[in-house]
Amino acid sequence: MDEVFDVLVIGAGAAGLTAGMYASRAKLSTLILNEGAVGGQMVLTEEIANYPGVPVTKGYILAETMK
Repeated sequence: MDEVFDVLVIGAGAAGLTAGMYASRAKLSTLILNEGAVGGQMVLTEEIANYPGVPVTKGYILAETMK
């Protein structure tokens, strides 16, 4: 049986994960497709100091929190 989703997000970087969170909050059936590690380029970033609402953190930690 094929599953039907309301929203399909391509990529699980910061923008993709944020889009997925908001779609889910809106009670939409959401699928995030990604190749590689969840978090995109931020996983490889040593320090992130400019993401809104988040204190200075390591990229892989922010990715895991968003996941």
